[in-house]
Amino acid sequence: MPLTHDLTELVADGKRFILLTGCARSGTSIVGRYLASLDNFIYSYEPPSLMALLAEGENVTDDSFWNIWSTQVVMDSGVGSFTGRTLNLNRLEESSAHRFLTSEAIERRLGQTLRSSEALKLLRDRTVVVKIPDLAVELAKIARVLPRMVTIATVRHPASVALSLKERGWYRSPTLLDSGLALPVQEGPLGVVPYWLGEQDHEKWYLGSEYDRCLLNYIHTSDFTKIQPSIVFDFERMIQSGGTSLRLLAKKLGAQETSTSSSIRDSIHRGKAIAEFSEAADTTLIARALQIWRGVKRSTQGGNMDATEL
Repeated sequence: MPLTHDLTELVADGKRFILLTGCARSGTSIVGRYLASLDNFIYSYEPPSLMALLAEGENVTDDSFWNIWSTQVVMDSGVGSFTGRTLNLNRLEESSAHRFLTSEAIERRLGQTLRSSEALKLLRDRTVVVKIPDLAVELAKIARVLPRMVTIATVRHPASVALSLKERGWYRSPTLLDSGLALPVQEGPLGVVPYWLGEQDHEKWYLGSEYDRCLLNYIHTSDFTKIQPSIVFDFERMIQSGGTSLRLLAKKLGAQETSTSSSIRDSIHRGKAIAEFSEAADTTLIARALQIWRGVKRSTQGGNMDATEL
C-alpha cells in the first residue's frame, strides 16, 4: 500500500532521519540521550514494531519494508513524540523524556493540540533519531531501502561490552527465560536463540558460558566493516575526551546544543575505558571479537570505510 504524498515527500529527505545502532551496551543509550536533547531533534527509543520488522529480514519485501518503516518513523516516532502522544514520562526508565528534555519542553509538547497534518509540516524542520541496537546484520537491507538515511554506529571494546552485558544478566540462560528482554528470536536446532545469531554459532550459544554468549552478542552485532554507517562513534574516545566527541558529533550533524545537551556531555568524566576479558572465556570467541573491533577501527582510520569516526 503506497504512502500519502506528504509522507513520501518527507521520508525522501533522508537526512532528516537518523538511525542510531551498535551492539547493546556499546554506548547507544548515552549517545541517543544526547542526540535527543539537541535543538529541534526528536527521539524514539527502541520502537518494538521496528525491531520486529527488522527481525523479519528478507522475509519482507523492500516496498513493504519502506512503507512500514516510514509510517512508523514519521507518524509514531516523529509526530507522536512531537505532539507528546508517545512520550514516556516515567522518570525511572531509561527512555524517559525527563532524561533529555526540560520540564518546560515537555509541558510545551503536552500543552498543544495539533492535527497530524499540522505536525507533519512542523516535522519538516526537525530531525528524528531512532535508536535500535544490535542491527549490524540488517544494515544491508536498511542501506538498500533507505539509502539517504544517516546511520550512526557506536563501537566499544569487546571486553567492556561483554562485562557490561554479563552484569545485566540477560544471557544467564541460553533459552532467554527470565531475561527481561523484548528480543525477537529464531528457532534453532537446540532451541530459541536471538534473531541476530548466525547458524554457525547456535551450538556455542547453548553449550558455552554466560560470558561466551555475551561475546557472541558482540560478534554478531558489531561488524560494520562490510556495511558502511555514515558515522562510527567510538565509546572509548568519548570517555577519554570527557564527552568532547559528543560535541563534535553535534557539529557533524549541523545541530545546536541545548542546556540539557551540555549537562549530559559534562556528566561524562574521563577515566579508564577498557575492561579485561574473563580468563574463563572461549579464546576463539575473544579472538573473533577483537578481530571485528580492530577491523572497524582500521577501516575508519585507514579511509577504507566511507564513514566519519568520532
